[in-house]
Amino acid sequence: MLASSWTVYNELALSRPDVIQTLCEPNWPIFTYVLSRRRNSLLIESSPGKKPSYTLCPVLSFCDGKIIVSLDPGRIGPHPSVNDGRVPVLTLEQNEALDIVLAIAQSRGLEIKSRPGDLQFINNLSLLHARQPFRDDNKSSRHLVRLWLRNENLGWQIPSSLKQPWEAAFGDGTPFEKKYPVVPIPVYKPPRYAGGSGSFMDSLSDSETDE
Repeated sequence: MLASSWTVYNELALSRPDVIQTLCEPNWPIFTYVLSRRRNSLLIESSPGKKPSYTLCPVLSFCDGKIIVSLDPGRIGPHPSVNDGRVPVLTLEQNEALDIVLAIAQSRGLEIKSRPGDLQFINNLSLLHARQPFRDDNKSSRHLVRLWLRNENLGWQIPSSLKQPWEAAFGDGTPFEKKYPVVPIPVYKPPRYAGGSGSFMDSLSDSETDE
């Protein structure tokens, strides 16, 4: 599922400009992950004696004449796996804003039917994207591999308000080996919570059935 963030913005400008103001406020707690290189994977690390790292910034910005949206539900507010009260919870206005954005994105979204071998390239600074829940059975299964790609010469400029969470997501630029399971592993146990998500908004049912 894809939805244009510009379309969502235009609808908000007509019906709920106050939601735009809420999205632009630099008071959204964005969890900045600690990158773990254990087992060639990126994990959220938190220890009882160390405060999880987060920053306050907007989730909607304007830069170089473009609307920049950063709505990764796995990083907004306290993450369920480390919800120990150290990261601020979202306000009523922020939760309402996310619900409204989700409703518009779903109503304006484009469903793309994927086939085996398909590659999809998405600019996630301008497009909201989601995957519908899916559960393997004896007749069908799916295996998705996601890559975060960034071209420093061709990529959109990142506003200063999003620099810290952006660098936390992509690392410090130091290369390290990352092995992607192009072929499904024999036994796969889906994580209860992902470190990040490609959904418009996260939900427990989606997390547990996205296999």
